[in-house]
Amino acid sequence: MSIRYKCEECGTVLKIKDSLAGTRGRCPHCRHKFIVPQQSTAADDDFGDQSNGNGAGAVLELNTESPSSKSLEPVRPPEPVSPPPVAAPAPVAETPPAPPVEEEFDAADFLMADAGPNAKKSAGLSAPSPDPAAAGKPATDSQGRRYFSRAPIIPNAPPGAPAAAAAVAPGATPPPVEEVGSSVTTKVTLPTEEPRRKLNFKGSGRALVRMAPGLLVIAILSGGVYWIARQYLMPHLPLPELAPVAGKVHLDGKPFPNVVVHLTPVNAAQGKSRSDKAIRLTDSLGVTDNDGLFHITYFGHGGAPLGKARIWLEPLEPSGYKKIPHRYQQAGADIRDVREAGNDGKFDLELKLE
Repeated sequence: MSIRYKCEECGTVLKIKDSLAGTRGRCPHCRHKFIVPQQSTAADDDFGDQSNGNGAGAVLELNTESPSSKSLEPVRPPEPVSPPPVAAPAPVAETPPAPPVEEEFDAADFLMADAGPNAKKSAGLSAPSPDPAAAGKPATDSQGRRYFSRAPIIPNAPPGAPAAAAAVAPGATPPPVEEVGSSVTTKVTLPTEEPRRKLNFKGSGRALVRMAPGLLVIAILSGGVYWIARQYLMPHLPLPELAPVAGKVHLDGKPFPNVVVHLTPVNAAQGKSRSDKAIRLTDSLGVTDNDGLFHITYFGHGGAPLGKARIWLEPLEPSGYKKIPHRYQQAGADIRDVREAGNDGKFDLELKLE
């Protein structure tokens, strides 16, 4: 069953559960505080067909605290108030009043009654004051680790946009694009592609023609300087008269490769140069190939000095000494004559292992 109670302030008829009898309540329309009366058959009969000025019942907002020392006060009907004189309105067609609608008890509205900015503070129903010590502590997770956050960074913000950027704090809703977009302007410059340079062959040819005389003079001067340095600064070895000499070396009838053939002049101290100057002669050399053939050279010039010379052999590898006979391991008694012509076959050597 339910208890019907008429508010003393606004006259709204409230429908209250009988289990809330004796507790403190508050009218949802005018916020008037009262104590819910006990269930009474007479009170139900008196307010059974009444409604508020809007033609609908109201739901009571209650406080679950029961009074400790206060007694129930009898409910008194509001005193009649004479309305002020009003001019007679124009005749209007009467419309039947809307049927009364009973509002159900909304627990969320009852609990959030003190959350509004203009809500009245009720005794025992206000939210507990926050702990000042807990409010100053940083936010942590279940394991006690602190959360770190920072304000968003707006790239390329112009000097006039710090105020708009500072308004956006962590967790706050950013302002609309229409308000911020006009103050934040980003200039983007795309790189320009440089045109490719084309080769100017005609211009290059004309430049070479203009530079040709200078290049020619530089080349002539460089050649003259080199010739002078070669003639006066570099020592020249006077060469004697040379004659071409070639031959072959066989060992037991087979070619003997990798052997150096020496021709040591017999009268080395009595040599003469091409300019008829007295010079000291040195050895002329030749190296056998895979076929045993050799060609004598004298300081890089082909041929050997004219006159008698001792012939002897020197291996390129140390193991070759075992194959060369002892009489040819150094300048010995084998003396041959180098002539200006007719030296073919006169310097061939046929060796045998000892």
